[in-house]
Amino acid sequence: MDTLPFFNAIKNHLQSNHPLVVYTKPHSTTVTALLQKTVTSHYIEDYSESGFVMAPFDTKKKTFYIPFDQSDCLELHGGKWTIKNTSANLSSQIKGDEHIKLVENALASIRSTSLEKVVLSHSTALDVGASDGLTIFKNLVQLYPSAFTYMWYHPETGLWIGASPETLLQIKGRSFHSMALAGTQSYTGLKPIQWDQKNIDEQAFVTNYLLKVLAQNVDHLKASVPETQRAG
Repeated sequence: MDTLPFFNAIKNHLQSNHPLVVYTKPHSTTVTALLQKTVTSHYIEDYSESGFVMAPFDTKKKTFYIPFDQSDCLELHGGKWTIKNTSANLSSQIKGDEHIKLVENALASIRSTSLEKVVLSHSTALDVGASDGLTIFKNLVQLYPSAFTYMWYHPETGLWIGASPETLLQIKGRSFHSMALAGTQSYTGLKPIQWDQKNIDEQAFVTNYLLKVLAQNVDHLKASVPETQRAG
């Protein structure tokens, strides 16, 4: 299948500075693109709207979406392409000593509060162009077939690219399914896979938190036993 026209349309849309999103669903070989026809910004009011939503971590900020009925929808089925390197100038913004201090502060907080789990992170500056961004997305599609992969662009939010192995919500009728995914180890191809206590506890923290939150709004709630998922 010739993938060039599909990705050229996305590249041209990026250059026009119009909102767009391109994504794949887990375990699907279909790549879908929504190319918004205008530069108008659309915001979610009550989630009765229909489109692709990009919600901020800060709930006080505006939630953008790309409407289905005001976009051109393109689909690419079963496309395969070569994984390519991206030309990027990478510069870390945190040094080893600073990271050690960050870990020490996290441990101190766990000891002195009811905090049980901390995820540490730091920012990294990555200088890429729009074409490299598209290459990154294409690489993610090939490398993470079980993830939800996406590339979102909006003049007010910038370019966002990701591959999430977690299902937030899967709705069927009046029932829904969610996922708690935590704990990591390198894939070796050996079975059965053994998990140490640290990772077992890490998974339990996330599962118990979700159960606690969902129990406030769900009548019948069931949790399955943990299972291993290969994410990448």
